[in-house]
Parts: sequence; C-alpha cells; structure tokens
Amino acid sequence: MGAETLLYLFLVPTYSYGVVITLNTSFDNSQALYYETHVTNKRTTSGRSSSHYLQLEPWGPVHRIEELKVHSSFYQRTPVNGRVGIYLKKGWLDIPWFIVADAQ
Repeated sequence: MGAETLLYLFLVPTYSYGVVITLNTSFDNSQALYYETHVTNKRTTSGRSSSHYLQLEPWGPVHRIEELKVHSSFYQRTPVNGRVGIYLKKGWLDIPWFIVADAQ
C-alpha cells in the first residue's frame, strides 16, 4: 500500500465520524430530559496537556458509575459530593447525547 492509500484509510473514517457527530447534534431539535447526579470522585491527568475528569453516580438511562472528561473551569467549581445537571437529548440521527452542566 502506498502512503496515499494509508492516509485515506485514516482520514475517511475520522472525517465520517466527525460528520455524523456534527449532524446528530446540530440538527437535534428534541426536548432535553434533565437529570441530576452527584460527583463521587475527581481526578486530573497531566502530560503534554492536562485533562480533568469527574466520576458520576448512575443517572437516568446510565446504570453504572461513569467518568467524564470536563473543562477545567467546570472541574474547579464542582466539588466531590456536589451535584451536576445532565441534559440528555435524543439526537437527530437517534444517537443519544448529553451535556453536563451546573445543577439547577
């Protein structure tokens, strides 16, 4: 295989994934379902860049503890045992997606 073929094998799936995510969220006019849950743990990783994660109790259709990557400012203002709000949407392509925000 040539370098051009390998490049296409990498770029086409990556681009396709981005298009699906963009279409699913941009054209989604569904009403958001609101859930609240508690933060059970927090952690930060570092290397070339820092990443911040919140561990959340089960909520709505999610029946297990889940760890989510969040923006540093949200991480800083959200304490362990604090509440967060989750807005779950249906998705234009029927691929559910959600946003984590401050609790109402």
